[in-house]
Amino acid sequence: MPRLVLAALAALLFAGCTSNAVKGRVIEGPAGVAVAVDPTDERLAQPGVSGVVVDARSLTGRSIDSATSGSEGEFTLTIPPGYTGQLEIVVQDDRFPDIRTRLFRPTQDRQLLVVLKARKP
Repeated sequence: MPRLVLAALAALLFAGCTSNAVKGRVIEGPAGVAVAVDPTDERLAQPGVSGVVVDARSLTGRSIDSATSGSEGEFTLTIPPGYTGQLEIVVQDDRFPDIRTRLFRPTQDRQLLVVLKARKP
């Protein structure tokens, strides 16, 4: 019985160590999309776009978390650890067309890359 209790405590401790943070970056590109990428993806090194609102929503439209990109285009969304469904990523900024993309919660070894359709000169 003590082994079972220790195993349960270890499972709770491990679950508590899981990160809820989804890091990402907003850049300009040829098409508007949000996609989970490997952290070595070269596009993550491109100049970022600041002041862009990135909203993670459930498929029923409920806001899960929202963030505004920083001076280098970086942002972090916090997704509840038990959330396993698809997300709708909604990106809005007056300077660019809106983006709505559905995807599964990115794993810890991924980052969310938001590409805004480049502005016309």
